[in-house]
Amino acid sequence: MLKSQDLVFALVVRLIPQAWSYSSLSHFTGLSTSQIYISCKRLCEAKLLRQDAGAAWQVPYLNLAEFLAHGVPYVFPARLGKATRGIPTAHSAPFVATEFTTSEGATSLVWPTMDGEVRGNSLEPLHPCQLRCIARPGGESVYKALVCVDLLRMGQTRERAWADETLTTLLQHAER
Repeated sequence: MLKSQDLVFALVVRLIPQAWSYSSLSHFTGLSTSQIYISCKRLCEAKLLRQDAGAAWQVPYLNLAEFLAHGVPYVFPARLGKATRGIPTAHSAPFVATEFTTSEGATSLVWPTMDGEVRGNSLEPLHPCQLRCIARPGGESVYKALVCVDLLRMGQTRERAWADETLTTLLQHAER
């Protein structure tokens, strides 16, 4: 059974092109090396990661895109919380807000963190390690992908369609 950290791991490997190792991914995500190893095994079993001998890890685009679009809303449902300070996500993220008009008085959604500059209702992140990942060099594409994942988890039909299309573009352009 996949865990939320596995999805963050898969997005990082797919979107940030480098020769990842258990150690480098552990440093990047803040997860232990043993957690990364176990995540790798789960992703391989789910056909969301290929680990060929002597080759870089590969996250098959079509498998990941299908799981994101059709599985994530059911496996990792959105959990809203109380008002707090955090990093904008879902329809509140700057690159999404330009695409959709929000109703007057709509509350922002944020991943709770004291480092955040926006106040809004909290949306539980897939995994706490994602906040570390998006702050790292190259984390901008991971941020965009995770925001789109949140739209898939809780958005309306039009927002989910836009998120699916945006994720498809992000994942395709990450081809190595």
